[in-house]
Amino acid sequence: MIESSSQQANVLMRIIALFWLVTKVWSYKALITDRFYPVIPAFDFFEYIPNYFHALLFVISLLLLLIILFAKKNRGLLISFFVIELFSCMLDTVRWQPWEFMYLSVFLVFIINFHKPKNIIVLIHLLLVSMCFFSGLHKLNRGFLSSVWMNTILEAFMGFSRETVLKYKLFFVGLVIPFFEILLAGLLIFSKNKKRVSYFLILIHLSILMILGPFGLGYNSIVWFWNLAIIFILLITYHKPFEINNIKPFLLNHFYWLILWF
Repeated sequence: MIESSSQQANVLMRIIALFWLVTKVWSYKALITDRFYPVIPAFDFFEYIPNYFHALLFVISLLLLLIILFAKKNRGLLISFFVIELFSCMLDTVRWQPWEFMYLSVFLVFIINFHKPKNIIVLIHLLLVSMCFFSGLHKLNRGFLSSVWMNTILEAFMGFSRETVLKYKLFFVGLVIPFFEILLAGLLIFSKNKKRVSYFLILIHLSILMILGPFGLGYNSIVWFWNLAIIFILLITYHKPFEINNIKPFLLNHFYWLILWF
């Protein structure tokens, strides 16, 4: 049972630590140098960092996530992990995956607002709004309609032939998805019943898991954990109703998050 904002923030932190840990283990080849595709550092002088140092950072990050997951919450641990993770990402730009950006953002929110759990909940709410909005905006193109909607969903998953898709003009029906996501982002901002809106978002992520997961196409397994993480984040963030009191001062005090996310 989650009875306070402090408990809510604490559960969120542990959920993210868990899924970040699993994602790291599952995608370990992106975090070491013993692989076929090249390591591309953010700055040229990082090329001289020895290979074992990448592996060392990987192991330390796993240990720190385990401690964060099971130990009493500690700001120093979060800061240590954040710095190591940021440095690891600078050693190889392949590590800058979308879930990495999301998890780093959330941990930085925890670090800055360590003693302000209500701020944490509201800021994660704003992050979810931005993710939902830009996820929809990103899909408003023929590339999404062709490669994801038609090829992956209609043909590979549902088994429709190209002739059926063209005959019943199903191609542009896929535009419902981005417009629906953008609508849900707006409802998350303006609706008083955010919990109900979050259920629709959970359904979207369950649908993604059904299509791409092991019982569907079994495709791109690394995003399975990301979608599961978002489902749990939605459940916990909107577990209790909340309102942003004095919204203008709050947004002014946290303007840097709005710049980063929006």
